[in-house]
Amino acid sequence: MANGKVYMATFSNRLNVYGLLPPPSLTIQLSGGNAILSWPTNAFLNFALQSNTDLLAAAWQNVTNTVLTTNGAFQVRIPASAASTFFRLKR
Repeated sequence: MANGKVYMATFSNRLNVYGLLPPPSLTIQLSGGNAILSWPTNAFLNFALQSNTDLLAAAWQNVTNTVLTTNGAFQVRIPASAASTFFRLKR
């Protein structure tokens, strides 16, 4: 075991590597009064986009806006508002 991965040789002269995959990165950009949140489609596990207006509260809720697939990324458009909102990807 090294770097959080397990390396296992096989009898067919191959090396199998097992370990945890890194979480996908969530990016945000403003476009025409909307916040566009995106993350890569190659995330091997299903992630749900969640939002919360208070980081200290445990009331995270799934975002119900339509998720589109564009150029290898999942994208969600959310109207930009004056209220601060935090977002995260959750398995």
